[in-house]
Amino acid sequence: AFNEPMNLSESDIQSIELFIQSISSHIELIRRNQSLERSQITKDSNLNLIKKINDSVKLDDLLTLLGNELLKIPGVDGYQINLSDSEKENLVCEKITLPAQYKGLEATLHNYHYPCNGGDATVEAFAANSPLVIDESNAKDFPATTMAKLKNWQLKEIVIVPIAGAGGD
Repeated sequence: AFNEPMNLSESDIQSIELFIQSISSHIELIRRNQSLERSQITKDSNLNLIKKINDSVKLDDLLTLLGNELLKIPGVDGYQINLSDSEKENLVCEKITLPAQYKGLEATLHNYHYPCNGGDATVEAFAANSPLVIDESNAKDFPATTMAKLKNWQLKEIVIVPIAGAGGD
């Protein structure tokens, strides 16, 4: 019976077309609902993060929240958060998380001071208030320590995002 002509009337064809249109509309409604649900989940997650930030009174708590959000980004397996000291002479490593094979360096790098007049890509990005993405193709444009970090730590890239308040502070 599958291979034989169905001999449908004009009325049968119209009924089938209406049925297909109603299914198509129903599927579109399901897609919209799913999209709204995903959007709501994202909004709920953002609201939860904002609540956590609002509830945090200590800088260390805020930096931990920031670090946890960074680690949710695909491909990110470590981070270093440097803040300017009160004299604006150094960037100080306030929070750091490294991949398992480099965990031993965390204690050494925590509270490390990068002189603002010294040669470091982090300092350059901060001074220019501009993000940097550094990989082997452009590492030669930065201080030698940058290429050393890429090679010694087996990094694919270094992403530096300076965050400054109003007036560049």
